[in-house]
Amino acid sequence: FRWHWRKDDGRFEPYADAINNVLEQHHDLWKHSGGPARFRTQPLTRYVDDKPQEYDIDFVKTVQANASTGYQRALQRKQVRACC
Repeated sequence: FRWHWRKDDGRFEPYADAINNVLEQHHDLWKHSGGPARFRTQPLTRYVDDKPQEYDIDFVKTVQANASTGYQRALQRKQVRACC
């Protein structure tokens, strides 16, 4: 699976592999092991200005929120086809 966040222009941008892996691990814990539906990330480098920020991820609402500003963006989780 690949996680994406919605940009200001409405298009979805895929997360970098390391962040995608963290999201997928927490999603699996929530879906299959009764883990929390929300969690706060470690500081992640922002796409726009390379400034590390923490984000609150909510799998029920499928959003990320900047922990400092509260600004929310939609998330998507798409299945990726295996190659070859």
